[in-house]
Amino acid sequence: VNSHRYGVGIQWFPITTPGLYEDKILNRMVFEGGLNYNQSYLQISQQQVKDINTSLGTGISNKNGNLTADIGFEIGQEGTFSTNLINEHYVKFYCSFILQHYYLFIFKRYKLKTNTL
Repeated sequence: VNSHRYGVGIQWFPITTPGLYEDKILNRMVFEGGLNYNQSYLQISQQQVKDINTSLGTGISNKNGNLTADIGFEIGQEGTFSTNLINEHYVKFYCSFILQHYYLFIFKRYKLKTNTL
């Protein structure tokens, strides 16, 4: 049995004008939302297990932009919807931290010395 997953999402940055409210928290925030549909490879009595969910979240970064904290939640339903063999409603909460570090690589150029006779 084949499995399929479809999803759509959106991100919204409330303030995009450079220099406007530069030190304010709202300038460093992002809001996210999404919808997902998953048709699993698992089967129960010849019925595929399906999952439908929606998620909402927000993220905020520090002034340097190298540390971001994300929090959000996901609400969904999983199971065999047509026959009600198994059906589960769930709420998931998540929190993540993303550390971005930028490296500057400096490459030295070496000349190869050849000895000629």
